[in-house]
Amino acid sequence: MTEHYNLYDNDESIGLKDLTANSNFKKLSSHRNLTFQWILKFPDANWDYQALTHRYNFSKSWFYAYPDKPWDFTQFSSIYNLTLKDLIKIDNSEKIMDFREISKNENVDYNWLELFPNANWDLDALAVHPNFTTEWLNIIDHKKWNYARMSLNKKLSWLIVEKHIRENWDFRALSHNENLNIHWYLMFKNKDWDYQVLHNRFI
Repeated sequence: MTEHYNLYDNDESIGLKDLTANSNFKKLSSHRNLTFQWILKFPDANWDYQALTHRYNFSKSWFYAYPDKPWDFTQFSSIYNLTLKDLIKIDNSEKIMDFREISKNENVDYNWLELFPNANWDLDALAVHPNFTTEWLNIIDHKKWNYARMSLNKKLSWLIVEKHIRENWDFRALSHNENLNIHWYLMFKNKDWDYQVLHNRFI
């Protein structure tokens, strides 16, 4: 369970000019006024890097300035603006980054999987990812995927369904697929469709 980091319990006002070598840097790590300038001024202080990673104003630049500090890599992996370029720059990223969190990143595409095929991807998250394509099944063994979960991906190509028709697809979920047309229904009309949805769409 991720620890919850609070701001100061009181509303004391502190700025960079108030910091000294004897300040409580562990406590200051969660102070509302903290900026990266504080860390730069006291880089060897006893900062709580786990708390710093959870801050509202945490930036990738903080990590790049001090990559060897004990950051919370699960939290770092979840930031929305993480890019493939970032992962390439981070030493041993496949081992230290949490790819289960990265699986939810909207930037993930084929290139990410191709470069990190053995990472601990969350296949349930990838299965419903809007960038999902059939090529992802060529990188990660198609037998490892949950096709019932993949059925929830409303942008899923029907070519994937046709190619892997023997898998455990959820056709009631597929009834909501944005690419569904009457042709696909007729090809697999013996499946357990959500007929109310089909009725509303095609009649």
